[in-house]
Amino acid sequence: MRNTQLRGGSTDSGVATATDVGVIPTTTDLKNTRLELRVTSEFKEKVRSASSFLGVDMSSFIAMAANELAEQTLEKQRLRMLSETAWNRLNELMTAPAKDIDDDLTELVMRKRKYVRES
Repeated sequence: MRNTQLRGGSTDSGVATATDVGVIPTTTDLKNTRLELRVTSEFKEKVRSASSFLGVDMSSFIAMAANELAEQTLEKQRLRMLSETAWNRLNELMTAPAKDIDDDLTELVMRKRKYVRES
């Protein structure tokens, strides 16, 4: 069953593109690079069937899927999950009174230099 709510595509045959459904932003330099994939015929048929079900062309379907996975992967890279124990320890450290660093700083400043700059 084709999604008739999505219109557009290169031939306006009722097949929408990723741009039409808002996955890829529209700009003047849109689609200026080609990405080629070598896949099995079974995979291609699966993608063809799924893209038809959603009412988008195969290229758009692959672009949408790749974009979604890329976003998830990058989001996981930005976020770090902590166990409950680690979260509690982090909160303890953040709420603990600040250590008086004056003594450590004084020691650092007064320490004899290991390296001396030549004039």
